Amino acid sequence: MLVLKALWIYLVLYYLCWGLYIIVGRYVTCRHCDFLGKPCPSWCMGIIAGKLYKRSNKPNFCADGGFLTALLFDISFLLIAVLIPLIAYVLEALTGILQPLEWVLLAIYLIVALLMIITHSLTGCKKCPIADCPMSGHHKRQKEAPL
Repeated sequence: MLVLKALWIYLVLYYLCWGLYIIVGRYVTCRHCDFLGKPCPSWCMGIIAGKLYKRSNKPNFCADGGFLTALLFDISFLLIAVLIPLIAYVLEALTGILQPLEWVLLAIYLIVALLMIITHSLTGCKKCPIADCPMSGHHKRQKEAPL
């Protein structure tokens, strides 16, 4: 089993990253978006952001180099939050022997994380209409369109 002394550290880091993703990530991305307060292609985060923030004057989060800020504060917090349980299990596997139930839980977590990534790639950025964002489907369709 995960070492109980270190378990609280993993939990604090995990919830801290999710909190930063929701609070800071929504501040740097969603408050500049037309989906603020409405369901958006990115897991309906626009609804959460609409409860936290008012609309800014920027046309979207990519204006004035905002994409790098969004990448740094939004995507990185999500990635770290998803990786923390994996890091905890790898460290536990290196320092001791994982119990059979822990292998099952790790497999379930990996499946859920993979499904989350696949779902977001199919329904999130791919369907987003923000043309300035290099990850949006609208931006990619504009690049592929003949001049």
